[in-house]
Amino acid sequence: MKRPKGYEDNFIRSYYQSLTCWFKWSYYRSQGDTKDQDSNVHIAVTNGNHDQNVGLKMGVQCLFVAQNATQEIGDNMKKKQLTIYAILAIALIIAAYFIASKIPPASNPSSNQTENDWVGISLHSLSANEAQLVNESGARWIRIDASPDFGTAVTNAKAYNLKVLGILDSWMFNQTTTFTLEEWRNAVTHYVSNYSNVDAWEIWNEPANPTYPLLNLNITAQENMSRIVEFYYSIVQTASPIIRQYDPTAKIVLFGGLNLYSGSDPNLALDKEFARQLAAMNIEQYGDAISIHAYPWMNQVQPLVWNSYTQSLAYYRALFTSNKTLEIWVTETGQPIEASGEQGQAQYMTDALGFFQGKVTHLFWYSLIDNAADQKSFGLIGNATTPRPAYYALQKQLTGKPD
Repeated sequence: MKRPKGYEDNFIRSYYQSLTCWFKWSYYRSQGDTKDQDSNVHIAVTNGNHDQNVGLKMGVQCLFVAQNATQEIGDNMKKKQLTIYAILAIALIIAAYFIASKIPPASNPSSNQTENDWVGISLHSLSANEAQLVNESGARWIRIDASPDFGTAVTNAKAYNLKVLGILDSWMFNQTTTFTLEEWRNAVTHYVSNYSNVDAWEIWNEPANPTYPLLNLNITAQENMSRIVEFYYSIVQTASPIIRQYDPTAKIVLFGGLNLYSGSDPNLALDKEFARQLAAMNIEQYGDAISIHAYPWMNQVQPLVWNSYTQSLAYYRALFTSNKTLEIWVTETGQPIEASGEQGQAQYMTDALGFFQGKVTHLFWYSLIDNAADQKSFGLIGNATTPRPAYYALQKQLTGKPD
């Protein structure tokens, strides 16, 4: 039978449309797009997860494209010809499906970062090599003092898309804890105005620590506690509007590290009183989060440590029940290898991550490398280059990479 006029054009056009539809789906799938704007075909893509069943559904839809044109000429074709062309069409569609299934989905680095975004590492400096070690650990934050080397640390961190929690503390004043409010205002303005790419600012570090208290006062005396509370309130009151002015998106972290446990030392009791007095002054209006420090201070971590962590967290939360959005950040936790060896440090890493996940917004391990000023070795890296088991425990927890 003679083929109808325009047969070849109609047939080729129909199957060209079918294959075009399929290859467009393959392309958009690889790019992670959710819609082919040309064909108005929606693709089920969510956070980089692609359902292969969508491909089969697309195949059916694309067959309809071919079928519509084919039906116009089908009555004029022999059954044998129809069968041959149908087999060819199905073969081409199956081939296109398998090609599409081999195309990897577009990578979505932000999704991986979101999973690990709650973990960081606290340190005092950050070289380019150290930034790479932080990145490879899976942690997505660093916590670091504002100091003359701050700019280098921020640059190195941002090279790996690490977020930065900057500490506005004694390192701005050559590690002295005595200064005037005017000196404080100038120092805060300098760092905050020059580093608008910092993601959060913490106001001071351990202001109520009796070893190096704010104003260098004997904090165990009640009158001195009141003076330190008032002065800390003043520096927060001064720094908060400066931070809001230069970077309204940066989080402000208050208190500088309230203890969750201090063994036989008075630090925990002092911190609770320090926090109680400042809560009564409504200090939370100037910040977005409160800073917590969690150290077990014992060789073999006993249940009483975790119990103290739980009770102290509840105490601090109860002080700010009126502010439902105030976050809790553990800005330091760690275990020195002198306490229970490298394996004990690794075990505490695993246990701490499990304990705090879901209870706090962020957790920072102290520290990346051993600090010469510390009497003990808290670092995840030994001898400046060799990762300790705790580093691999962190990496496994955050990235799934085996030990």
